[in-house]
Amino acid sequence: AECAGTVDLARAGAESKLMWACSKTYFPFKPRDFVTRVHASQQPDGSYLIMSESPEEYVPAPQPGTFIRTKVLLSGSIMRPVPGDPSSTHFTTVGHINPGGAADTPLGAQLANKICIHGPVSFVRRLELAAQKSPSAQAAAR
Repeated sequence: AECAGTVDLARAGAESKLMWACSKTYFPFKPRDFVTRVHASQQPDGSYLIMSESPEEYVPAPQPGTFIRTKVLLSGSIMRPVPGDPSSTHFTTVGHINPGGAADTPLGAQLANKICIHGPVSFVRRLELAAQKSPSAQAAAR
C-alpha cells in the first residue's frame, strides 16, 4: 500500500526510530495505519539494510482518522550496489503483515493479495523515476 502520511514518533539512536504511517483507501478496504520500529543501517560494502516490525504495545495514532490498524509482523529491505555498475542496485524487499479488519478474513485476504500483486511493481517504477530525477543521475546524464 502506498503511504499517504508518516510521522516520526521517537528516535532510538542514529539508525532506529518509532514511526507511524497511514495508507490511502484501496476499495473495498478502509485506509490502514501502522506503527513500526524501524532500523536502518549502511553496511561496509555500501549496502543498506532496513528492518521494521510493529511494537507489541499499542501506540495511538498521532493524526485523527478512521484507520484500521495494521500489524507489521516483519518487514525488511536490502539495497546492494551492483559491482562495476554504479547506476544499478540489487533491491530485495520482504513484508509480512496482518492487515486487520475485513482484510483479515479469507475473502478479504484473497482480495488484498490481488491488490498487493501490483504494489511492488508500482513501488519499483516510482523508485526508478525518483532515481532519474536525483541530482547525481542528472549530472551523470550530461
